[in-house]
This record gives sequence, structure tokens and C-alpha cells, in this order.
Amino acid sequence: EPAAEGVAERLDMSASWHYQYRTSSTLRELYHYSSCARSYGKPYMPTLSGEYCHGYCVPRCWDAKNKRSRPGVQSDDEVAIKAWLAIAAVPAHALSIFMLDAWTTGREEGWAAPDTGDRFGREWHARIQPAATLLRDLPNERAPLAYVLPSECDFTIGMGWNETHYRDHLADAMAEYGLPFDCICNRELEAGKLREYKAALFIMGRAIYADHAKRLDEADRAGVRIHSDRYCWRDFKNGVRHTDLYYDHYKQDRIFADFRAWYAKLADELREHLTAKSDGDGADAYTFTKKYDGVTYVTVVNNKRSEEPGYLNNLITNAWYRPYAAANTITTHIKLPANSHVYEFNANCSDCSIVRLSNGRVTRQYAPMEGKVFCAYPTELAKLRMDVKDGFVRIALVDEDGKPAPGRQVVDIEVRDPDGNLHDETGRYVMERGRLKVPLRFADDDPKGSFFSRWKVSAKELTTGFTETTSFIK
Repeated sequence: EPAAEGVAERLDMSASWHYQYRTSSTLRELYHYSSCARSYGKPYMPTLSGEYCHGYCVPRCWDAKNKRSRPGVQSDDEVAIKAWLAIAAVPAHALSIFMLDAWTTGREEGWAAPDTGDRFGREWHARIQPAATLLRDLPNERAPLAYVLPSECDFTIGMGWNETHYRDHLADAMAEYGLPFDCICNRELEAGKLREYKAALFIMGRAIYADHAKRLDEADRAGVRIHSDRYCWRDFKNGVRHTDLYYDHYKQDRIFADFRAWYAKLADELREHLTAKSDGDGADAYTFTKKYDGVTYVTVVNNKRSEEPGYLNNLITNAWYRPYAAANTITTHIKLPANSHVYEFNANCSDCSIVRLSNGRVTRQYAPMEGKVFCAYPTELAKLRMDVKDGFVRIALVDEDGKPAPGRQVVDIEVRDPDGNLHDETGRYVMERGRLKVPLRFADDDPKGSFFSRWKVSAKELTTGFTETTSFIK
């Protein structure tokens, strides 16, 4: 669970745990911890929790059976929404969820709904897992804003634990506005990555390493607008120094109100540089963009919460506590070349998957805790081809000229023997750049089949909804 990039250097994969209630807090952690893995080119695995960590945000629930208090159980809705954030906001290689035994105990003790866990399982299999397969490890679009976090600032500022509170509370406030931002730590700062951003927030810079100061100056000269706080050791030519931004426990409400006022304007300005944004981002929706091999993947997450009472908010009665999701209508604005063709991933049919943008907008109805992925291709996808030859199932997704599709796709394959029994190769597969090759591994006693009783293979490509079937004799 490395929260510092130096630890990630020595690992095969970096992971982080997330117990938070607020989606903005979870998003802030994802941005920060994934940057530790990204700086060393290591895979990253977010780990979500079925419980809130005590003291993070909500009171504990009473476990009558064991006569002790327990951290509050998270609703299916919360874990599902956070799973969407984990696969869409950052390049996630894997996704882990722990402490789901809280759902079992909660059902037994009456402080979780009877169907808790079942709803999440249905959502996972129907929507989240297919999208996670599509988006796995794909890089996110460069955010317009960098949150600069040199490691020495944690020590030279001399605030102890208050340094963590100050840094994280600011990032929480930033995440509330729904503008994606990248955390830039030592390694990426030293590599000159800061010059690639439109703006940056640099805090607690009372004393920093000379090389880090040099990189900040280079970014300033390159036109990056650097916003700094009271602690910064110097002003930047193209930057803004906010002398009213600092840490004071007794004045934090006023300080953060001032911060939100000017950050909201900055976020609105920088949002214009995004490929995609949705009405209500940061409140009732979140929008994230990934780009890979000429294809743009836009994920929209429904974060709208229900005002209706339920098991959890009958127990935890804070006015702000909204653990259950609600249906929503979301309009998403997407900037694409004029000849782009957009598909809604994992729609019910090939006709349903086609997205007609109206002045660059798409409006969709979203079920509670639902996310949607819109895939934009440079050409129209025309057909799914499939054959069986030399012991392999070969599948190709092609455009009107017969050229394989760029980017990544996901295909569900079903293989049945002549008696109608599913064979081991049945499953979900990743297709890269429009091509997929699946080996068929037969047992000695598998039936050969005949002209009138053949093996059958069916495939469904989830971006377009195209289907294809074929048959063969072993």
C-alpha cells in the first residue's frame, strides 16, 4: 500500500486502499496514489472497501451479536460508483475489493439491506467488469491541471500531521469540481513533465531542492500558470500567489471558502481544454477520457444520490449522508473530429450502440450507480468476421474498407460441442486492434461432430454489438 512513489520503484505492482465515504475523497486518493505507480511505469491496483474506516467520516454501527461497534458498512451503490471511478479516472491494471464480509454481518444484524451484495454483484457482472476489461491500463488524457507534490515539502513546511490534512483537504476540494488533475511527484517533476500542463497548484514550497525549483521555473517560462500559497519561497512570473491560502485549523472554513471561490473559476476555464465534460461534473456526474491507438474512450459515471431514506441513513442520520444512488439524465459534451463515429459500449444491440451527437452533445438516461463508456473511432465499423482454422477461432472487427479497427475491443465468445455443452474456451476476451485469435483445446474424448451435428461458435463484440456465428467439425 505505498503512498509514496519511492516505494513503488521496488515493487512489481503498486496498490492503495480506499475507505472514504465521499466520492471526491476517493477520487483524490486515486489521483495521488496512481501517480506513485505511474512515475515508475508500474501497474496500479486500487483496493476498495466494504466498510468505512472509523473516524474517516461516519459514526460506527453497533454489532449487537458481538457487543461492539463496527465501522459503517458501505452501500452497494457507493462501492459500485467508486469501482467506476477506479477503472475510469486512472490507468488501473486490476481492481480489488476487501471487507465485503461487512455486508454479510450487516444483513445478519439488521444494519444492511437484505439484498446488499446481490445488487452490487448484478451491476458488476452486467456493466463494471466488461468496462474494466476494456479500459484496463489505458492511459488517461493529459489533465490540464497538475497538483505539484515534491516530497521535501512534507518535511520543510514543519506542520507534522497538519501537512497531510492541508494537502488532502485541498485535493478533496479540487475533486469536488469534477476537473481531472494529475498529481506530480519527484520523478515526473524532475523529468520536466510539468511543462505539459496548462496550470499547476504548488503548495507548502517554503524550501525545496534546487533541481525541483529549476523545473518549476522552466514550467513558468513555458507558460504554465502556477498557483501557489502563502508558504511559497518566491513569486512566479506567469503565476498567482494566494497569500490567503495557508493552514489554520481554526480558520479553515473561511480559508477553504476563499479557495473554492477562485478554484471554481480556474476549473471552469481549464474544463474547456478537455475532450469531454458533462453537465453536473463533480456533483451528479463524473467524466473521464482515455486515448489509445487513435480511439477515444469517454466514461461517464452517474453520481446522483437518492433523497429517500434507507437502512444506512436511518442509522447514520447526518444531513449530508446520501449512501444510495438515484437515476439521472446526463448530457455529455464531446469534442471530436468531424468524421468520428461514436459507439456506446456494452449496449443491448448493434443499433443501440450507435451514438448520434447533436452539436457535440449526447444525452442519456442513467440507472442508479450506472456508468457508460462512449468509444469514438476515426472510421465507421462495419462488420465482425469469424472463422475456425488450424485449431484457432479467428475474429476480426473491420471497417467498410475491410481494415481492422484500431484501439481495443472486448468480445464474448461461446463455444458449444455437438451436444450443446459449453466448452472451456467460452468466455470474455480482449481484442487488440481489431484482431483476436483464440486456441481451441480439445480433449481426446470430445465428440468430433458431423455434417448434421457440428461444433458451434458464437461471438458478440461489445463496442458495436455486432454478432457472428460459425460451425465446424473437429
